Amino acid sequence: VKAFASHVVENQLWLQETLFPEQRTNLPEPQNALALEDAERIAGELRSAWNLGDAPIDSLTSLVEDNGGVVIPCSEISRGFDGLARRSNRGFPVAVVSMQVPDDRRRYNLAHELGHLLMKCEGLAPRDEEQLANRFASALLVPAHAALQEFGSKRRQLDLNELGILKRKYGFSMQGWVRRARELEIIDDAHYRSRCIIFSKNHWKKMEPVPFHGKEDPTRLRLMTLRALAEGLITRDRAEQICPGCTRALEAVGPARKL
Repeated sequence: VKAFASHVVENQLWLQETLFPEQRTNLPEPQNALALEDAERIAGELRSAWNLGDAPIDSLTSLVEDNGGVVIPCSEISRGFDGLARRSNRGFPVAVVSMQVPDDRRRYNLAHELGHLLMKCEGLAPRDEEQLANRFASALLVPAHAALQEFGSKRRQLDLNELGILKRKYGFSMQGWVRRARELEIIDDAHYRSRCIIFSKNHWKKMEPVPFHGKEDPTRLRLMTLRALAEGLITRDRAEQICPGCTRALEAVGPARKL
């Protein structure tokens, strides 16, 4: 995965420096994070830096790309892989995400990897570090204030249809909403466990009954490649090497018609 990502990043950053030489990343510097409250705070600060307020994120992938990040979709990998993140030698954030999971899971995985980039968890065990990254992802996709606004401060029960509507509104899984409600003490442990049992009994752990179709396909590499081709900076063959398939999108349309 790292070798594949290195190849893509090299090409994308070359295009980025050629076409947008003044662009810099708009990702805050990493901060120390040792507790769940730190993860919540750092996620909130990223939302503030990107002027998101508490609104649902339309496309997290586009948001990362617009702020100087590189998002690499990866299909030819093990099913056990979700994602990884690093900073390039030039400081740009790079995230590799699996394409073999539903769209809501891809968004969550990308948010999780952003958490690893923005939090320094020195001294924590790997399991605790993963827990903080999970909390960061939840807080980034569903801020505490948004969850309280949707659910109220205290609930005895969460309706499954309600969770499905919220999943489609925020691109955050139904199970994620249940977990978020428990994190914020909107529901108690007993109700949290009862909802988890329902998902387990119905085999909804990996494929929930309500689908979410997001806009999480990276576009920046394709757009920059086509621009470089249009301006004569690269050949068609070179464009296909950088972004396979990018020049074939309109071949089936045929010649342009006169209006």
